[in-house]
Amino acid sequence: RRSNARLDLQLADGLDLSVQLLSLVRPFAKPAAKKCHAKTNEELTTSTTIMCKTHGSLLTASDTYRGWDFGGQWALFDHYEVSAFNADLGGRGIRLLGFKPRERLKLYHNMRPSMFVEPTETRPGSTAAVASLVGAMIAKDRIAICRYRRASEPPRLVALLPQPREPADSARARIGVGFHMVHLPWSDEVRRPELPEALPTSAFSDEQLERARDLVRGLALPVQADTGRDPGGPSSACAELHPALQAVTNPAAHRHYAWIEYLAVPGSVLEETVDRARPDEAWLAERAPAF
Repeated sequence: RRSNARLDLQLADGLDLSVQLLSLVRPFAKPAAKKCHAKTNEELTTSTTIMCKTHGSLLTASDTYRGWDFGGQWALFDHYEVSAFNADLGGRGIRLLGFKPRERLKLYHNMRPSMFVEPTETRPGSTAAVASLVGAMIAKDRIAICRYRRASEPPRLVALLPQPREPADSARARIGVGFHMVHLPWSDEVRRPELPEALPTSAFSDEQLERARDLVRGLALPVQADTGRDPGGPSSACAELHPALQAVTNPAAHRHYAWIEYLAVPGSVLEETVDRARPDEAWLAERAPAF
């Protein structure tokens, strides 16, 4: 539960609720590398200058411009015009546009890890108002379509998926009442490939269908039923699955931090990185008849 920003949820003109955006799940990314001085190990600072190729003189921001090619014709903008583009895209916050049936939200609409919208009492009464809105949306099986923008980002369309308060004894009790904010794609970000028409079942013989089913059954990894334990703990049901499905560490992240520890701690031994995401050749060899 990392707090990313505090915004206003605008339901209508003059009706604003205070909310905060929380990150519940984020992808792992290695930190950016920084250049350090070889002798003092102090971080180096970088200074960038723009030079003219023809005259070798130093150029300032007012001497440069940006250009974009639109249909064979270049559109040129000054530096201050590019900086002013975002200022014309509206204010920051979450603005309600309307509601749609929940079934209209598809899995492929999730462009990035969703964020959780939780009410705060910066504006008194926001928690009660959000709880009432969540209850009404769940009763009508609706999602909210909103316009979302932060100061440093362009606007996007988002879907607010209502989340009721979980029981105290639930593993998800740390998630309060609020919304899961799903970033929606623009129309030009949705691919519509022209796929060939699917062949009907009658186009295959019974022997071909049975061979295909044997292949799927032979390569099916075992499924372990949920035992009700903490899904995030080491004793979860996933640990009882096939070895290929056990908790797999990120090999790139493990190697990255293993080298940092090896270089930072004198006398340490470089820990070997085992990539458990590789295929289990022994298990696949048992399925050779299916192949």
